[in-house]
This record gives sequence, C-alpha cells and structure tokens, in this order.
Amino acid sequence: MVQTAKANTGTLPQISSGEFDPRDMVDQVDGYCEDMAAAALQNLPQDEYYDHSDGEDGGIEEQKKQRGWLGKMGKGLYRRTVGSKKEAAVVKTSDGRDDEDVKALVMGCRSPMACESGGVACQSTEDMKACRSVLSLMIKQMGRNLLSGGNVMNVSFPIQCCQPKTTLEIGAAMGQFFHLYMPRAAAATDPVERMKNVVTCFIAAMPLTSGNFLKPLNPLLGETLQVEYGDGSQLWMEQTCHHPPVAAFLLEGAGKEYSASGFLQFSVGFGYNKMLVTPQGERSVHFKDGTTITCDCPNDRILNLFWGQMCHETLGVQTFTDAVHGIRC
Repeated sequence: MVQTAKANTGTLPQISSGEFDPRDMVDQVDGYCEDMAAAALQNLPQDEYYDHSDGEDGGIEEQKKQRGWLGKMGKGLYRRTVGSKKEAAVVKTSDGRDDEDVKALVMGCRSPMACESGGVACQSTEDMKACRSVLSLMIKQMGRNLLSGGNVMNVSFPIQCCQPKTTLEIGAAMGQFFHLYMPRAAAATDPVERMKNVVTCFIAAMPLTSGNFLKPLNPLLGETLQVEYGDGSQLWMEQTCHHPPVAAFLLEGAGKEYSASGFLQFSVGFGYNKMLVTPQGERSVHFKDGTTITCDCPNDRILNLFWGQMCHETLGVQTFTDAVHGIRC
C-alpha cells in the first residue's frame, strides 16, 4: 500500500517498505516547473503571435494565440543573442580604412629585419648556406674517420659554421644599454620607477644579441673578457665551466651606484626543422640602498633551420623580482 504525502508538508511519499516512490512526485514536479518558469519569465515581454491556418472557404484565417512559456523564453534568448551579434558586428575603424590598409600600416612600422611570420629573419644568404651545410660537413667527417679506422662519432663542429666571436663577446652586448637606464634606476626613489628602468634596460638589449645564426665559439676554461663602456662602467666575464658551458659576469657602474652579476648557461636541442636554445642562470642588479632586482632568461628558437625563411624568435616568460619591495614583473 502506497502512503500519499501531503503537498504542503514537503515530505517525500513513502511506500510500505519505506522506499521512495517516484511515480507520486509527477504532480509536484510539474507544479515546481510551472513556478520556476513563471519566475524566470516575469521580465520577458508577454507578446502574442499569429497562427495562419486555412478557413472553411479556402482562405487564410488568422487566429490569435497566446505564446507558451517555453516559446517566450526562446524568443527572448533569440532577441538578446541577435542583438548582441549585431552590436558586435558594427566595428569600424576611426578613419574609415579597411582591414588591409590597417594591416599595411602596422606592418610598415616593423623593423626591416623582421620576418613575415614573426621574429628576426636571417639577413645574410652566406650565413644561411653555412648553417644548412652542417649536416653534410659532419657526414663527410664521419666518412673520413671511418676510412682511417678512427671513431666515427668523434666529430667536431664544422668551423665553417661558426662566427669569429665567443659566447663571452656576445654576452657582453647585454650591457650596452646599462649606461642609459641603470643610472636612472639608481637615482629613482620610487621602486616601481626603478623596476621600469631595469626591465627596459634588459628588454632593449635583446635585439643586440638576436640575429646571430652562426654558432659562436666556445671559450676555453678560465678564459676571461674585460670590457669598458663609454660611460666608464666596466664588465668582467669568465668561463667557469667547460661542459656544460657556464660563464660568470660582474658589471659595475662608473660611480659604483649599481652593479650587476650572475651566470649564464645554455643548452641546445633540435626539433623538426628548428633549433631550441634554453638559457639557464640568473642575473641580479644591486643598488646602494640594498635593493636587488633579479631576472631570469627567456628561451630562443631558430625556425626553418634547413629550409624556408630562417628566423630567430625569443619565447617564454621573463620574470623580474624585487623581493625587498614585493614587486614582481
């Protein structure tokens, strides 16, 4: 025997065994749905529509019918959706130019060294040919070692594909904007303004080390490099590890109002028609008031290594941190 629960008590109907019987909940669920629909549609327009049907004399008889709650909700959603799409579609440039003209203006502001797909394109066809001859030159060395009875895998990197600079010399280019921004950062009393100058200094130096498609020479263990910039600031670098190659550096301002130190390490990986360079290490800028701003290094990628337009891209995330003032960029 089924026990029927009263509607105003809110209890669920029970059968004799104490289990819930869903069949007796149909009327209650219908009532709840009607109440929810009325509450949801109270702000929607209560309009009407016309149903065209054939009359007895073959003509068209218009019958005015009240739209149901589901139809009202569907029509309201349709109006809102269509209206938002129309508003979003009306997008015009301020001066009436079309998309092609705007794109031409944007592309016209790019560097002449920029690649069409992004990054810095290789400007020298000779360097491109040298880079793409690496595999053939290394295979020739392996063949000569095999004929002479030597170790086939004992192959050196072809010198024809190297540039006449070491990694220390290329790394020294990172300090060429220090004389412009680091004195401003040292004189700034606002920590946010100081962070702006430090970030600008490192970002501005990125193009100076980009576009080196030929491999730099590996410094000898213990090899050093000393650089004096035009404003009197000095840089000292040393190759502290041969494998993996690690270089340490120290740069001091002319008045010693700031100093930068750290180490750099590079690892190289190859993919499908591309080369990935992952710099590791940390760079720190120290100021007289005790503030230290540290930054890491983004990743580099050379695309179209063997065919296509060779280009260099800087990818990833570079983070600047001022632990003293709790600023991170």
